[in-house]
Amino acid sequence: MPLSITCPACAAPYQLAEKMRGRKTTCPKCGQRMIITSAGVAVRNGVELGPPSPPAPVARNRWPFLPIAGLGLILLNGALIVTIAVLLWKGKPGSSPQAGHDTAAANPSPLASPEPQSRCGEENASLKKENAALKNEDQSLRKENDALRKELDALREDVKEREVQTKKPEAPRARPDVPVKEIERPKKDDRPKMIDKNAEEDSPRTVGDLKVTTLRVSGIGPIKPCMLWADAKGSEYLIIEAGTGILRRVSCPDLKVTKQKDFERLFGWMSISAQGVLLSDPAAEVIWVVDPVTFEVKTKIPVPKLKLAASAPGLTLAVACDIGDVGQLGQATYQNQTLYVVDLVQKKAVPWPVPPALRGICLDTPAVTPDGAHVFTEGGGTALNRFSFKGGKLQYQELKTGSSAGRARVPTGSAGFAFSPDSKFVCLPNAYNLFQGQEFVTPVYPVDSFGKYECILDSGQFPQAVGIDPKADYIYAQNSQHEFLLYTFAGIKKNEYQLYTPPASVWQFLVHPAGHQIVMLSNKGIDLIKVPKKN
Repeated sequence: MPLSITCPACAAPYQLAEKMRGRKTTCPKCGQRMIITSAGVAVRNGVELGPPSPPAPVARNRWPFLPIAGLGLILLNGALIVTIAVLLWKGKPGSSPQAGHDTAAANPSPLASPEPQSRCGEENASLKKENAALKNEDQSLRKENDALRKELDALREDVKEREVQTKKPEAPRARPDVPVKEIERPKKDDRPKMIDKNAEEDSPRTVGDLKVTTLRVSGIGPIKPCMLWADAKGSEYLIIEAGTGILRRVSCPDLKVTKQKDFERLFGWMSISAQGVLLSDPAAEVIWVVDPVTFEVKTKIPVPKLKLAASAPGLTLAVACDIGDVGQLGQATYQNQTLYVVDLVQKKAVPWPVPPALRGICLDTPAVTPDGAHVFTEGGGTALNRFSFKGGKLQYQELKTGSSAGRARVPTGSAGFAFSPDSKFVCLPNAYNLFQGQEFVTPVYPVDSFGKYECILDSGQFPQAVGIDPKADYIYAQNSQHEFLLYTFAGIKKNEYQLYTPPASVWQFLVHPAGHQIVMLSNKGIDLIKVPKKN
């Protein structure tokens, strides 16, 4: 039959099946664990309990929410106190969260662990380093940005200037009934023009009994006063520009440029030899040997401290001089100069040994007679020197010193020594010196002797160029007022001619091999002058 039991905890009555005797169960009401004994009594923890006594009466609280309200009031007061403290702390000068952090790091709480403090210090130091690196990077980026901005501004200005330079002038606005003509503008050419500047003068023209033809080639710059004939017949002559290194071949008598080549070098002098044209290059200290027909460079021969080299049409040798001693500022002094005998075939320059008795003689601006038999040098005030040059040997012969030499120095732009085409006469225009008490006179000497002179040219101020023409039986000179003076071999002036207004400054007379024709080089250009034959 079912067992009637009572929960020992809550006194709830239950009925259990008979088979529950001696087993454990749980009160379905209060969850108390209990054991049903064999007598059908419920026990808890081995103690048999009877029915529970009724609960004692409990006094009811009239204010059940009072504790909660008190707790809320306490929390509110605490929050207010914390807020006031924070505001007061922020109002102090020098206070900041970082300062508070630093203070806390400097004065750690005794309850805090030292390990977290050290980690915070390391992290703080690392952050500071990163911050400093970022600042440096920012500064460098700012500098790069400023530099790029300046470069961009400079590029913009350059573009503006180019636009202004290349901007084409606007065409004039045309009325509907008027056709527009294009304005012809001359092309810009900054190079100096060596052409006749007298527009009223035609070429060829007649000046007295002379026939004058001017070489008119636009763009030819200043010419070195070392013009020479390209062949023995005088069908062409060679000129070289002073500032560009352009070599030109000009036909004669029609004065047409038949060939030209720009060597892009500043040559100091030009001469002719059996091996070709010799171009002296002082900057590179070499002599260029150039084919006179093709203008191709055949070879280059080194000469120490080269000034210039000279030769003759039938020679395979040349004579060169150097610039002498070098001053403290690196300038040429033209003192203690050295002469070199240059073998154009072997491409070798050998210094000429100066005899002890001739120490200090002037060896400047060597010139070779057309036949190659003699060499002349000048310098040292009023001295002239003559050498024989036979069999490849340079042998000193004669010195002419004092005012009787008729020479002080080579005039600026002058061609220097003037030889007759037959190699019989020589002179050096006397622009600055007295000769035997006379001013501005030039003596003409036989090539083989300074002991006597052939004649004296009393040309007047300031002689710079002389041409000796034995086939025409004339000597040509000039002065500051007349570009062309005509003398006999006795020194008698037959006529004087003014070819330009104002007068030109003449630098060289190149006498034609056939005579009666002279190529004249001046600051106005190049003129071919034809002289009438004597009656």
